[in-house]
Amino acid sequence: MSSVIEFSIVQGDISLFEADVVAFKYAGNFYGVEKIIADRFREKFIPTERLIPTGREYSFEDTHGCITAPRALIVKARELSEFDYDDIKKFSMDVLRILDPLAPNIKHLAMTIHGRHLFPDEIRLVRSQLDGIREALSKGEVPLFLNKITIVEADPECVQRLQIGLEPYLKLFGKMLPERWGFRLSFEDSRVSDHGET
Repeated sequence: MSSVIEFSIVQGDISLFEADVVAFKYAGNFYGVEKIIADRFREKFIPTERLIPTGREYSFEDTHGCITAPRALIVKARELSEFDYDDIKKFSMDVLRILDPLAPNIKHLAMTIHGRHLFPDEIRLVRSQLDGIREALSKGEVPLFLNKITIVEADPECVQRLQIGLEPYLKLFGKMLPERWGFRLSFEDSRVSDHGET
């Protein structure tokens, strides 16, 4: 049966954004937003080692009020010096694949733009992130009840550029929301039965 996930890019502070889970990367250290989140854990005397996926693929932790979202998923990634667009795609695929069995009941996932300050082409960057989401959807590797994925970016000018730049691409396979910027992405999910469309 066909399922639908709403995809959007919004301006905001990821630490204050309301979602069931926020997903970050760990590329050998905490950088950017990830560092801010780790610092907030330290301020509450929560060991940041809990956030580090040492010897494992990910860490999935309660945020203890350090940020608005109640849970955080930190996925291990390659060192930033080795990062490329394929890694961005793989990251978003890994996030959904990991959350599929780990948190099947979540409805809203939030992420930041990963690697924005590493790559010159921000449109290609977020398109890579989006392509990873689409591939995970095509494989059915997505939490069963997930119905919304939001990319949160603090810079309003960047958000506007991304919305304008990605809109033609998203129109190729998604249906634009009537009330605000965002798209409904449909995919086939054999798991959907009694509860109908998500």
